[in-house]
Amino acid sequence: MEVEEKEPHEEEFTEAMIDGVRWQWSWEDGKPGSPTPLCPECGIKMDFQDAYAPNVYPPKASVRCPKGCETANEWEGWSKDGLRDLIEREVKRCIREDEWESNSETPHLQLFSS
Repeated sequence: MEVEEKEPHEEEFTEAMIDGVRWQWSWEDGKPGSPTPLCPECGIKMDFQDAYAPNVYPPKASVRCPKGCETANEWEGWSKDGLRDLIEREVKRCIREDEWESNSETPHLQLFSS
């Protein structure tokens, strides 16, 4: 008897390590929505904020663990909303280019080259 393999469903892809931060999202109307940063060390929701003042350019989105873990990151030139949009687009690209499969390890993605 042959066992039929199931095709991975993109809605199962709900988290990835992106630039050293664990991001988790839900699917809304076929799109990844509301990416949320979680500390990869302790799992708590990270503080996610725009780290810029009015009339200061460039903007800078940042994440920090509120429990004081070592995990933190900043994305200069990106607002919080812009970074969320970029992560949503990266998730869609990852699915489109078959870089994700269900029941596999959490993908590690990098938004920008070092």
